[in-house]
Amino acid sequence: MNFKHLNIALAALVLSAGLPVRGALIHRYSFTSDANDSVGTANGTLMGSATITGNAVVLDGVDSYVDLPNDLVSNLTAITIETWVTDNGSAGWARVYDFGTSSGGEDQQGGGLTYLFLSLPDGGGSLRNAYNAGAGEQLVVAARPPPGQPAHIVWTSDGASATGGLYVDGVRMEINTNMTITPVTIGHTFNLKNA
Repeated sequence: MNFKHLNIALAALVLSAGLPVRGALIHRYSFTSDANDSVGTANGTLMGSATITGNAVVLDGVDSYVDLPNDLVSNLTAITIETWVTDNGSAGWARVYDFGTSSGGEDQQGGGLTYLFLSLPDGGGSLRNAYNAGAGEQLVVAARPPPGQPAHIVWTSDGASATGGLYVDGVRMEINTNMTITPVTIGHTFNLKNA
């Protein structure tokens, strides 16, 4: 996961296997004092200038991110990722999370080859969640939450129903009912650094 050019405070990152009703909580990063997983054993590491302040990881938009273990989501056909984010004016294509492979290799700059990411904002200033298994993106794009205000952003996708959706503060913003890519389709995932 890489937060390059992301100027935010991230209060928590929660990953569930499956949809919220059927799923099981598999990882939770509360950022109370470090980047440890309070549910599993997949602890993260603060990188660059990342700090923990006020029960949130604070990223400076220059060189800070949280490095999570490889293949954290690789075996899932359904996933829900919850984040509590305060965006303080991030640059275009900033990532809240980014799992996948890169042409530059692990933890190196390069173009994404296969991935799952949430961008806040994307190149057009929107909120964007995208999958790519190597043959093109499948995505959901929604309005960006206002900078400077806390937002609860949830991504959910289910391979069985081929559905992906973005929710902000409990409201479904957009849905894609032709989302055939899932984390297991992407395969091996390690933390990306995007140019």
